Amino acid sequence: MDILAIDEAAANTDAVTGNRTGRRAAYSLGNPNGSRTDVAEACQRAEVHIPVTTTRWRLQIRNWRGGAGGGVSVAVPIAFTGVWVGKQAKGSTGVMTGNFTAAPAQALPAFTLPADGSRYTSPWVTDSANQFPAYDQWLISYGWVAPAGTAIQNSLATSQWMTTGAGKSAGAGDQTVAGISLSTLMNTSFFDAWIEYEFNGTQAVFFVAGDSRTAGYGGPTVPKANSKNWPNLFSLLTGCPVINAGISGVTSAALAAPASYGGLNKWGLGTDIFPDAAIIDYGTNDLGAGQQAASVEPYLVGIYDWCRSVGIKRVLGDTIPPWGGYTIYPKLLKVGTFTTAAAAGATSIVSDTAFAAGDSVVLDDLGSTREGITVAAGGSTGSGPYTIPLVSALVNAHPVGHELASAAESYRRGFNKWMRTVPAGLSGVVDIDKLLSNPATGQAHTLDPAIDSGDRLHYGSLGDVRIAAAMPTRFVTPIG
Repeated sequence: MDILAIDEAAANTDAVTGNRTGRRAAYSLGNPNGSRTDVAEACQRAEVHIPVTTTRWRLQIRNWRGGAGGGVSVAVPIAFTGVWVGKQAKGSTGVMTGNFTAAPAQALPAFTLPADGSRYTSPWVTDSANQFPAYDQWLISYGWVAPAGTAIQNSLATSQWMTTGAGKSAGAGDQTVAGISLSTLMNTSFFDAWIEYEFNGTQAVFFVAGDSRTAGYGGPTVPKANSKNWPNLFSLLTGCPVINAGISGVTSAALAAPASYGGLNKWGLGTDIFPDAAIIDYGTNDLGAGQQAASVEPYLVGIYDWCRSVGIKRVLGDTIPPWGGYTIYPKLLKVGTFTTAAAAGATSIVSDTAFAAGDSVVLDDLGSTREGITVAAGGSTGSGPYTIPLVSALVNAHPVGHELASAAESYRRGFNKWMRTVPAGLSGVVDIDKLLSNPATGQAHTLDPAIDSGDRLHYGSLGDVRIAAAMPTRFVTPIG
């Protein structure tokens, strides 16, 4: 796996020895990007699987979601039955069940989310019997009841075990709950919630921010438990706490505005929590919406600079893997080659790939005769090779074999070309494009079928494992 231009010397000189007490990190229980009004009561359980033993922790929770303009907060009081913790039970096949192995311990009493929509911060849980042990698969459980019709903010990525409906909140403290299952409601977890915790050790703390693939969305039919997204797998593989700030559907454009940093800095970075390194995984949704790479790059630079402003010493970026055929972005993947040479001034071209009327196409993608064209009314004719009429004549000549690609795919490649220069003072770039591309088609085309969730953009659990194993271990050296 390529880690480009890692700041190796700096990382080595930052190594420290001995134990440090009271280091702080956070474990996300969901980063909302939408809302639902059809659920008013639930028993909700999330897996807590971290590589350190907590010395104390507290719950942060609110009915809020991030995004442009500083986010959306719902000013409605919501009653919680309390918070219980304990070891999670395995089923007969070894799969986690969402139930406890024994009666769970009540770690926090009942509480109510503030009526003004602000955050509830629990007291610190200091009882050693109620701490989360390193590498053990524990659950945190709570029940809640909201007024009917309340917009409950939810994440379309992080999955939790839950059961919903009248009376279900009463089961939060039970060892087993009828109907509890890993949510398939678009992989739903409700509320903006996280566990802020302290631990003793010298491990580096990572902050990871990105979109649906970072958050753990595996397509509408492939729910993943919270510990199965790649940032949390990376945490378990390396022993380093990771704060997963992934928000499904988010754009770098939305988060780059100063008013929107609340979507990134709700954790108190630089004041309560001091990460040693950050991995920033944005750009897919910007480019997929038709923005050119050159317009997206300044947003990323702004986010890198913001990370440094809150004291994060090492900031890494990554490339964007293929997205071919994703149903929400149907024109993203069209890549072809000229089967007949085209002279400058030509008003049609011949390609082995069809393009429809109105498609924006880039010819000789990233090459010396690169130019953009628009397909004229009527679109492609023939059954392959296809004759493609153009709205305006070609500026350059293009020989047989020159490549043409839909504009959005071209923007993705242009973005990756920029990232491979290790721009904007980054300490390194992780080349996820190379890691996840289909070996049969190369980086310009589709995801490796072995990791494709089925929608050709998001990946299943094997993809998360592959990314986690490839992330930079250089920064796993204790950092001071």
